Amino acid sequence: AEISLEEVLDTVFNKEHYFFWIKQIEKAAKTFVKKTGIKPTLKEINDYFCEKEIWSEIEGIMFQDISENPNHYMVKKFQYKKRIQIAVYNDKIISNFAYHFDGICV
Repeated sequence: AEISLEEVLDTVFNKEHYFFWIKQIEKAAKTFVKKTGIKPTLKEINDYFCEKEIWSEIEGIMFQDISENPNHYMVKKFQYKKRIQIAVYNDKIISNFAYHFDGICV
């Protein structure tokens, strides 16, 4: 897909975006813990952001994900491979989308 990144929060390559993102997550988590006494799940954090319209001006978030699967690494207990992902909130920023699959169907 081709994705316009003009209004995307880039937490992978933009230091200011990353620190903003971290601050918002920790603020939401502290609020949740204060109210419930337990750590929130990812869904609860996302729900909080939607309710408070934290991301109302943001069309998506680019973030890194590190696999915890030991089969993805050649070095024991060293997670050196990261996957860059994007959550798109407005599909209007996506163009030329095509799904490609290379593999054997069983």
